[in-house]
Amino acid sequence: MRDCAVIPIRSFKGKTRLGVEKGGILSLTQRENLIKALILDSYDVLKESGSLEKIYMGTNNKEVLKFCKENSIDTLIVQGTGINEQFKFIADYTFKQKYDLLLLIASDLPFITEEYVQAVVSKTEELYNKYQKAVVINPSKRLGCATVCVAPPNLIYVEVDVPNIPNFITQINKLREIPFSINADFCGYIDIDLLEDLIEVGTLIKFLPQYHKRRVFEVLQEFGL
Repeated sequence: MRDCAVIPIRSFKGKTRLGVEKGGILSLTQRENLIKALILDSYDVLKESGSLEKIYMGTNNKEVLKFCKENSIDTLIVQGTGINEQFKFIADYTFKQKYDLLLLIASDLPFITEEYVQAVVSKTEELYNKYQKAVVINPSKRLGCATVCVAPPNLIYVEVDVPNIPNFITQINKLREIPFSINADFCGYIDIDLLEDLIEVGTLIKFLPQYHKRRVFEVLQEFGL
């Protein structure tokens, strides 16, 4: 199978709820450094997993595109005004490029590992080989979708920011006729969205030496966490 992954990222100005102006503790520069560390770590993990033919950063932000070029990361210039339109573009584009499997992965997963990626891709391939269609979803701690692995890529269109309905539940409601699996793994469960998440990750990562060579660990230390 031809498998690819996309890390969607809108800009380096995100994670506003971590900012001092929203009651958080990070300056704009610190938030930018955190996002850059997270996406570079995730890119390295996806690459080292050996499971994927192609890895893209999905964006249309000029600053992100420049950053990716400087770090030799392939980019997919997404189209669409909203995040859901951009997800649809990613699914349709990768399908037209004749990829059999698409792994969409959130940009804020500090504990993602090569073994996690291998397991998710392998499970999706297993279901696909049996049923010719498959979805494997890992919920995040607030029932967002940390990772969604889809084969073929346009089998479903991932949606986020649906009012009053958790992203994870939105996806499950689409899957009544589709073979799917829920992958409830720590590596995909912990994300960084709120200040409490940042403190939680900063506390946990100190006791997990396997993550101490990661950029996000260095950044968290700089924050005094």
